[in-house]
Amino acid sequence: MSQSRSLKEYVRNNLDNQMWNAIEEHLASVEPSTLDLRLNKVRNIGEVKLYETELQFVDVSDLPGSAIEFDVVMDATIIVYDEDRYHNDESEAKHQWFMLRCRGNLDCGLSDLDIYDVSIYDKRNRQERPMSNALVPIIRKEDLEKEANAFLRKYYKEALLQPMWIDPTELAKRMRLSVLKHRISEDMSVFGQIYFCETDAKLYDDNKESEVSEHVLPGTIVVDPSVAFQRNLGAYNNTIVHECVHWALHKKAFALEQLYNEDASRIKCKVVGGIEGQSNDGTKWMEWQANALAPRIQMPLNMFKLKASEFIKKRRNELGIFELCELMPIVIEDLAAFFAVSRTAAKLRMIDAGYEEALGSFIYIDGHYVRPHSFKKGAIQSNQTYSIPAIDAAIQSLTNPRLKNANHYLYIDSHFVLNHPKYVYQNEDGETMMTDYARHHVDECCLAFDLSISDKVEERYHRECFLNRDKGSPIAFDIVYKGENNELDNKQRQKLLRDTVMEEANVLDSLPNNYTQAWKQLLKWRGISQAELSRRTGITEKTIGNIINGETMGTLNNVVLMCLGANLPWDMSNYLIQRSGHQFRMNNDDHILYRFVLMHMYSKSILEIRTFLQEQGATSL
Repeated sequence: MSQSRSLKEYVRNNLDNQMWNAIEEHLASVEPSTLDLRLNKVRNIGEVKLYETELQFVDVSDLPGSAIEFDVVMDATIIVYDEDRYHNDESEAKHQWFMLRCRGNLDCGLSDLDIYDVSIYDKRNRQERPMSNALVPIIRKEDLEKEANAFLRKYYKEALLQPMWIDPTELAKRMRLSVLKHRISEDMSVFGQIYFCETDAKLYDDNKESEVSEHVLPGTIVVDPSVAFQRNLGAYNNTIVHECVHWALHKKAFALEQLYNEDASRIKCKVVGGIEGQSNDGTKWMEWQANALAPRIQMPLNMFKLKASEFIKKRRNELGIFELCELMPIVIEDLAAFFAVSRTAAKLRMIDAGYEEALGSFIYIDGHYVRPHSFKKGAIQSNQTYSIPAIDAAIQSLTNPRLKNANHYLYIDSHFVLNHPKYVYQNEDGETMMTDYARHHVDECCLAFDLSISDKVEERYHRECFLNRDKGSPIAFDIVYKGENNELDNKQRQKLLRDTVMEEANVLDSLPNNYTQAWKQLLKWRGISQAELSRRTGITEKTIGNIINGETMGTLNNVVLMCLGANLPWDMSNYLIQRSGHQFRMNNDDHILYRFVLMHMYSKSILEIRTFLQEQGATSL
């Protein structure tokens, strides 16, 4: 299925004669006056001949079993002769569009084609079960829940009556499918595949360390058992349900493929959500449908909401925690265990159920778990986030002109947080943290960034949930601050910062141009002695004295470390560095990160900053 398969092309290349014959028969059976040809030269219509046809489009509708119904619209060129051809040789060519209503069975390659109606084309018919020309059902995003419920009513109706785990093996059995556990690929990049015809499957044998043949029958699901160990049991269950969806919805797309390629035998699904070896739009939509429907089948929405409400009440009573933001990770774990799905699937289903608090749960950035957080409904778009990796934060702060006024935002727990006591505090260990209020109102105090997928993974494979970045996510993002939420210009934020900004501005304005005097004045403003600065930074008091007094330049690293040890805001640090004889080189990765911590982490302890720089691969200060 590597090429774009189309029923339209199949009709054009293989059924053109039948279409021609049907139009000819129609022309012979109707009164010419009914054709509405609007002739200019021929006054009395005599013989009407079909001269040429050109296929315009094909509309397909699904039927039970292997049958399909489709409307073929042909542009027919008709030659109309005058009734008295012996005395008047006038003729005229006219175009007329005809609609041919057809049905046929794919199991016999449409050899039973029945063209049961031919008429002048007026308008497209509304198809009851529309399909694409690749014979993939057309399912709108807003109809996914309805489609999942229809699937369950057919195969697992009790799951619509009460919350329950859907046993994927039992589901396959009810669909008369068999499940074969077998390693599929050497690199474990393929979790599952479904076979539509009898064939010798090429699978991987661990013991032989080579590919082997395994005879399989139609309706065989092969699932790699290592998926449960490589990912989790939820991913294993999802793989089987995913293949069941392919069988239920995509047999006809596969039958069309076999009309082109007799050797086709199966759909082979990759770990990241695509179909191995496939690139055409039809196969992409098949995979999107299977990805979107499988979790909705495993967790039907109404029953999921009942269970989610039950777990929320239970955990509130047990733990005495009311804030949904804090409860959400625990409830998501409960739901994942109950429905036997992955934690990520349960999180996304909570979002479907209207719990936007789930968006801030189970996010992993730079190898760290980002503490749960929440925001007002509708505060950001689906492709925006408040949590970004450090290197992206550093690049944005350096290169994005919209962040030039973000000096009073600290980088804490992967967020740019407004530096105000309402949102930021230091715990007993001296670590700079977001307050609980800030975590529960990040839209009030944090900057929002736009995300776009930067690798080749199709966005539609991933539920369009950009905030779902767990530690196993294969998706790479481009991140940029666009300032469309106007956080930096928000009057409420400016009011909160006014006193701090005015104090810092007054201090900056009063600084002498003399390097030594500027250092001494800033240390006095911060209430820090050279001895205390030495204790914080680990630089000897003598070295600090020599740098401040201008007896030695010291190293750039020492000057940066001293600014951080004194918790100086960026404008002050920049003032000192410019007069120290040193400068940052923006082609140096270390310097980019040093500048970033001076701008957005200056309130943190030296230990926190050193740990951060080490994690980012920078030379330690």
